[in-house]
Amino acid sequence: MTVAHDTFTVKRRYPVPRDRVFVAWADPTVKIRWFTGSSDSDYRGEFVVGGTETTAGDAPDGTRINYEGVYRDIVPGERIVVTYEMARGGRRMSVSVLTAEFTDDGDGTQVRLTDQGTYLDDLDSAANRSSGAGTQLDQLGDLLVEPA
Repeated sequence: MTVAHDTFTVKRRYPVPRDRVFVAWADPTVKIRWFTGSSDSDYRGEFVVGGTETTAGDAPDGTRINYEGVYRDIVPGERIVVTYEMARGGRRMSVSVLTAEFTDDGDGTQVRLTDQGTYLDDLDSAANRSSGAGTQLDQLGDLLVEPA
């Protein structure tokens, strides 16, 4: 049984106003598209402090991956803090604190995502999670440049 602690930060700049980026995190019908990569996922989210967020999907090997988060802090247009855990095949693989910060950047928006994780029993790692977070933020970027 092993425990590893690590922190990573992923940044992206989007060429749209901050309120539009923030809404993409706050509106579950929008978030499902970039967070899960699918519009027909079993994603559920209640975007309020204390609200929960859940989704599940299959890894390439067919193993079920479950995500369960709780919104701990929300400052509209500025930041979101979520504590979350992930499980693989019914085994908890990590527990994390994620902070998303939104700032103006010229005529666009800078998003800085910081994830502080505890990775359990070699079932996941910060490198893997950072890659996944980067993919999600890239999917968000693709969504944001679609015509409104």
